[in-house]
Amino acid sequence: AFHLILLACCVLFASSIPLFDPNGAASGTTLALNFSENQRFVAIAAVDAVLRDVDGFAVTRVEARLSPVLDDQKGLAAANLGAASTYDDLTDTLVVTPRATSSLNDLIATLRTLQYYNFEAEPSGTSRTVSLTVFSSASGGGGNFVGTTTTVLITIQRVDDPPLMDLNRLDNRLSSAIASTDSLNAVLTYAEQQASTLCFPNALVTDDEDAIVVITLTFAKADANNSLVLTSGLNNPPVLTTTGATTTLTFVNPASAAFASAVLRRIRYSHLGDEIGADARVLTVVAIDSGGSRSQSAQLTIIVSTLNDNSPIFAAPTTGYSFLVTEGQSAGTEVGVVFASDADLGVG
Repeated sequence: AFHLILLACCVLFASSIPLFDPNGAASGTTLALNFSENQRFVAIAAVDAVLRDVDGFAVTRVEARLSPVLDDQKGLAAANLGAASTYDDLTDTLVVTPRATSSLNDLIATLRTLQYYNFEAEPSGTSRTVSLTVFSSASGGGGNFVGTTTTVLITIQRVDDPPLMDLNRLDNRLSSAIASTDSLNAVLTYAEQQASTLCFPNALVTDDEDAIVVITLTFAKADANNSLVLTSGLNNPPVLTTTGATTTLTFVNPASAAFASAVLRRIRYSHLGDEIGADARVLTVVAIDSGGSRSQSAQLTIIVSTLNDNSPIFAAPTTGYSFLVTEGQSAGTEVGVVFASDADLGVG
């Protein structure tokens, strides 16, 4: 009979091992929450989260383990209030340990600051789980106990961001990506009567969700002699049309961002007139994806140099110029004016 009573006590004792309830006063011990792309941080414990069944135990540590292992710039964190917290990147495990002077309330206060963070611009959409386990010993020493694991379920909500477009990726922090601090613009130098030249040899388009359907290229001022053409050599190239100051590239099949980048890198500019003028041309480029989202505008500034390639012609009457000079006039006296001009625009 003594053995039976002892066994019953042990079973009761084992069923009351401490656990951390991230839900606090809400029913159940599983917390479900959403994390939106670009949110960066989300609390994974309620403000009234609590350690349960701690009577008769001394909590030695609480472990929070994140799974699955996805993305690089992610993890778990907690404020070092009355307890110390350390994070292991290799195992994605955060360990919260009471200090020698910590009270139970100090430990709980630290656990209530638990957060999941993710700084990835495009995090994986796979849901995450945080497993919370309390490790303890019996008060007064003796025995090591592993409490019941409770969980936090994190649903990742992806955001359909608009496409990004950079006309010169070589000046980016990373040439394979577009950061918010990167300049999106480019500069092209073009000389009068020059052959067609590539506009965007280092263009980059990215889109995390959708395909590109249209790219528009619009000059700030209409000029019938401005010409944009697409170099041949691509399979299923977009249809190029020009109306007024705007050239439109319409993709027959929705294109990947990589293909859209390749198309932009094959666009060439030329001026078909004899005289181009020295004013800079500004070309604004926008990409539109299949979700209807538009990229931020990027601009190409075309710096023009002119040629002095036309001879001046005097604007003389058919009979030529004739001037009357009165005898005795001093040197330097103006006796007439002649006019000459050429077809060059600007200086020269």
